[in-house]
Amino acid sequence: MTEFPDFSTAGIDGLINWLNEQRRKNAAASLVDLLGGHTMDRSSVLDLACIDLMHQHRNGYPVCAEQYTRDFPQLNRTSDLLDLIDAELCVAAEMRKPIDLVIYFNRFPDLVSDIEELAKLDVRPDVLCFHRQPAHEPSDFGQARHFETHAQTFDHLKIQSSGFSIDPAELRDAEAASADPKTSGDRLNEDYPLPIPDWFLVDQCITRDEDICLLRGRDDIRGIPVAMKIIRVPCVMSDQAVVGLLDVCEAASRVQNRHWIAPQMAAVQMGYLGVIRPWLFANAWEPHLLSQSPENIDSTEASIKAMNGNPMNHASPNHNGFDEKIIFLRWRQLASVAFAVESAHRSGATHGAIHAGNLAVDHQENVCLFDATSSLAALQRWFDNKSKTMQSLEQRIHVDVEDIVNLVRATANWIPTLAGEHLMTQIRTCVSDSTESPLARIGEILMEYADHDQLISRNPRVKTDARWRTRIATWLSRRD
Repeated sequence: MTEFPDFSTAGIDGLINWLNEQRRKNAAASLVDLLGGHTMDRSSVLDLACIDLMHQHRNGYPVCAEQYTRDFPQLNRTSDLLDLIDAELCVAAEMRKPIDLVIYFNRFPDLVSDIEELAKLDVRPDVLCFHRQPAHEPSDFGQARHFETHAQTFDHLKIQSSGFSIDPAELRDAEAASADPKTSGDRLNEDYPLPIPDWFLVDQCITRDEDICLLRGRDDIRGIPVAMKIIRVPCVMSDQAVVGLLDVCEAASRVQNRHWIAPQMAAVQMGYLGVIRPWLFANAWEPHLLSQSPENIDSTEASIKAMNGNPMNHASPNHNGFDEKIIFLRWRQLASVAFAVESAHRSGATHGAIHAGNLAVDHQENVCLFDATSSLAALQRWFDNKSKTMQSLEQRIHVDVEDIVNLVRATANWIPTLAGEHLMTQIRTCVSDSTESPLARIGEILMEYADHDQLISRNPRVKTDARWRTRIATWLSRRD
């Protein structure tokens, strides 16, 4: 029998790992049976119950919130039940199941107003499980994924290589783009550093210089917008180095995280790397827009009040004003990026150049990280050595972590000085103390800062500790 862990030292990771192991052995058992009489503090039981509820729904066992309150009498607070209901709403939306709040009202007639408040928490969703309104059903045609690992040219790639998954919001834009009156024969008659696949119809050359060429086009077979980026490799590559670079691109293509825009194919030829990925319909992240709002002169003071109990309440009210809604949104978005990159690292993938220019925000304010493996800066970093060999995975992960820290630092410059210094102290401590990638903890720290802006607008009975939400977000980013 598996030894029961000491959660006081193992933390949420130990709890999740233990639960996953138990569920592999006994998927249908109740959580109380899995615990086998072992005792835990109320907070850990609540965390474990919320995680287990979502896990069971994903695996076809739709256990209800009430079951956990019956099995665990210590979960007798209204806030505990609301957390479990919230977990039900999260996983239902994630699985794109219809959410009928009337059913919840009938199940919990004393909590109607509280459930209504929970249903409004998706105003700015950053994690897939936080959506309350299920997205449109995904199209069937984009599910196959194929990445050509050995080819070093686009000349003979199979048509199936153009397949990739696409978010429903992007799909609507893609359908509009495919209805463009241009004929299938439309291409820009130019010479490019790499041959363009026959199925890639070039609509526009976005930018071109001696190092980079970015093309916008569409897949002639599927009618889906795609981008092709061609980058000059900064050194003469051996055959082994070429294979290593393509392996890195393939690893990036396998990352399954909605905030990570994965490449769909890559090739190296004539000293250039070519990468094809989905074309994004999104806005630039634009951190420079963090500025004082003329409509909210007291934004700093309001932010301090909103973050009651957070170190930000030590900020000076005389500091230049900022729009707290924007900064809280930035924290959530950066947390999503940290979770996405952590997920990539756990699968052996790296990005190479994480900065504001490689972040985009879609129409629902979800952040996307693009240009994984396909930036000149990444290649210059990875091959910046006399032996002309690629950096190790550990070195490439370190580069990504430093990039995330720099993004947080740049954003922290827009908040009151003491608050920013305290946040960066936490981040630096997290990085220096971590024996593995610290990005999951960085994401949690940012979510803890961001969660405070919800507290002032929620019903008092919904003002519960939101830590289980950030932990579930971390768990979701790590699951296979």
